[in-house]
Amino acid sequence: MYRIYRKVSKSLEHCFCVETAKPLSKNELKRILWLIAETFEPNQTKMKSFFETGSIVEIGPCISIETAFSSNRVEVCHSMEISAVERIECVRRYRLPIGQTIRNMLDKYCDRMTEQYYPAEIESFDTGIAPEDVKIVDLIGLGKSVLEELNKKLGLGMDKPDMDYYYNLFVKVWKRNPTDVELFQLGNANSEHSRHWYFKGRIAIDGTLMRRTLFEIVQEPLKRLDGQNCSLVAFRDNAGVIRGFETDLALPIYSGKPSGFEVVKKMVHITCTAETHNHPSSTINCNTMY
Repeated sequence: MYRIYRKVSKSLEHCFCVETAKPLSKNELKRILWLIAETFEPNQTKMKSFFETGSIVEIGPCISIETAFSSNRVEVCHSMEISAVERIECVRRYRLPIGQTIRNMLDKYCDRMTEQYYPAEIESFDTGIAPEDVKIVDLIGLGKSVLEELNKKLGLGMDKPDMDYYYNLFVKVWKRNPTDVELFQLGNANSEHSRHWYFKGRIAIDGTLMRRTLFEIVQEPLKRLDGQNCSLVAFRDNAGVIRGFETDLALPIYSGKPSGFEVVKKMVHITCTAETHNHPSSTINCNTMY
């Protein structure tokens, strides 16, 4: 693994850990140094730490999960024909202040959901953890009770009708036992977020068919306002557009080829997207469209 350091301040530096499938040539390493230096601070980037003395606290992303930062940089490296690069992660290195403890630093700077403390310099992103073998769940022999136990243990989120349905499907229709992988996937597919089909489905309560779907009920306020509010687009695959404002934008004079820029006035609307299944939690991104 290659370690490339970039100075941020007297007490903080970034270390870019570059894992490769094979050793890099001098030319490849030179180009990666140029890439990490971001061209405007080449003197602040080198292969040796800027901290010559003092205790250092290293905080970086969880080794077992590649970050979006890494996947983007790896793609850039491959576009530069440096195909040996497999992962690049940015690690923050803090100089431990006098009187402070490592625990104090972790409480202040480490996001426990996405990051971890590196007691020593990491030499590889390989966690050494091997996946468990796929297990057969003996529904035929042990009955529905084993599915009820796994429902709690794996957090499958199945209610009684769900378990009745899947028990009947495997045991009586397909006449085979499921694997734990299949049950876990069914739990994901059956989650509230994935029930898009359910949201538009016709609902019967106590045998009475409801006049409207859940989705129609949610959309009712927007339909009644009929353009009187700020929403331009709503309920379009986890995205919406609200009315924006006119502003100055710097845009290319000629699109599709190199050109200068000019300042033009454009009406800019705001798009809002929300996804609930992105790691580690839900995200809301606001962008603009015109």
